[in-house]
Amino acid sequence: MMLTNYLITAKLKDGDVVRLKSGHYTAKIAPVSFGNITLTISGGYAGTDDDELDENYPYSDIDFANYKDSSTSVYSFFLCKAKTGNSLTLERLQLRGARNAPIYKTNAGALHLSDCHIISNGWRNYTSTSVNGGRGIHAEDGSITLSKCKIAYNGMSFGSGNGSTYSDHGYGLYLNNTTARLTDCLFVGN
Repeated sequence: MMLTNYLITAKLKDGDVVRLKSGHYTAKIAPVSFGNITLTISGGYAGTDDDELDENYPYSDIDFANYKDSSTSVYSFFLCKAKTGNSLTLERLQLRGARNAPIYKTNAGALHLSDCHIISNGWRNYTSTSVNGGRGIHAEDGSITLSKCKIAYNGMSFGSGNGSTYSDHGYGLYLNNTTARLTDCLFVGN
């Protein structure tokens, strides 16, 4: 199943909850601003209209598959800038395979992740430019809350062929001017 911008942004209002059915998605999501709304994206449901979680697999697994947005030539992020002061909540999502960080927050709003897996993102071959930290989650300003999350095997490979090497930091989680609260989280292999 393909997960697109339209599915996430269609006619959203402040306080809306987007429910994703349990299962596997290939993401084709270019950078998006959610505007002046507070939004929850919640995965793992038995159906999009159901209140019950899928008993066998209560997650929505989103594989970015190194998708590159043809209009911007940028490797996609799942999360882009919400307006200042608004918040985004992600629940029961597994975000994996993004060439860049699947979550990139640069605003004064709040980001809440509950029972999410951020796995195997940010592995790319850099050949000529340096990058910012945070191959799993990159957060600047505002606040971030992680509860029962797994941040694993996010990283960066080094450039090749030109003799250059690049340093980076915060492979799993990068925080800059951000208030953070982490509860029952696992960080491994970043």
